[in-house]
Formats: sequence, C-alpha cells, structure tokens
Amino acid sequence: RPAEALSVIMDVERQPGGNVLKVRTGAMWPDPEEVWVDLTIRVPACSGVTIWNRGGLVELVGVSGAVQVENGPVELPDGGTGSSDGDILLRTDEAMLEPVAMVTSRGSVLYQVAPNSTGMFELIASGGNEEFHSPVVRPDRMEHDGKVQRVTFNRGTNHVLLRTDDGYVRAAIVENPMEDRHAWP
Repeated sequence: RPAEALSVIMDVERQPGGNVLKVRTGAMWPDPEEVWVDLTIRVPACSGVTIWNRGGLVELVGVSGAVQVENGPVELPDGGTGSSDGDILLRTDEAMLEPVAMVTSRGSVLYQVAPNSTGMFELIASGGNEEFHSPVVRPDRMEHDGKVQRVTFNRGTNHVLLRTDDGYVRAAIVENPMEDRHAWP
C-alpha cells in the first residue's frame, strides 16, 4: 500500500515522574484489513506502560511498573471484526509490584513474571481457559467460581487483571521469565 496511507506520530512529553513517549498510528485506506503498522519501541528503561491496539500481537519485554493494555481485532466499517487476533504477551525479570490490566476481546493473554512479583490476580477467559502456573512459589490463596480464577500471590495488594472474551489466559511465575518462551497453544 502507498506510504501516504499510513501515519505514525511520536511525541515525548516531559512530566514530573519522567518522560512519556506517545505513539499514534493511523491509516487512510478503504479496507483496514489490508493496512497495518508494525512498531518496535526500545527504551533503556520502562516503568509503566499504557497501550491501546487493534489487530495484532502486543508484546512487552523487560517492562516494570503499572501496565495497562487493551487489544482486540480491528473493527471494520461494516460493524464486523478483522481476521487478526489481539494477543497480549508480557515477559519480564523485573518485580511486578504495580497494578496490571491486560484485556483483549479476541486473542490470548500471557503474563510471565519473576517470583519476586506480587498480585491479587483475576484470570478471566470467557471463551477459553484460565491457568495460573507457579512451580517456584506457592500462591497464598486460589479460588475459582466457574467464571473467574482468583489468586493472591506473595501477599500482593496490586490488582492484576488478565482477561479475554475469546482465547486463553495464563499467568506464569517462573525463575527465568525472559528465557522461558512459552509457546501459544
């Protein structure tokens, strides 16, 4: 597709807690399924992320701080949805101690972190399965009411919401989360 069909706008805002990188993309093309933007953003440190995406994988590697990701398939002009899923993958060796929300309407969610992380987890997979996997540290509490799996880990008070309407959700607490590349089922 012609380059003029796409736009990528980046801006760095200086804020009291540090710099904030804002990236916005857009497409002027009749069929959104035919146009996409594939971004890789590398920063020396990342202590908090907010992402809103439509259509395609969001992969967060080596992040820390609060995380909020909303993803899903692209919405078509006729009211339908595109063919690409909205998978979300987070892998980090950093201690995750802040709130996390990773939500997709269609796709899978994988949250893979180190044993020094904490959380009050809610795993929701309306059209699939939820799994909490922790071979290295035993959770403080686990319960499942048939719709939501709730887990408290390392006495955490930070809310960790992992949700999909159509896919699977997996939280994995492992020794080397950056090296252990869990394959999507």
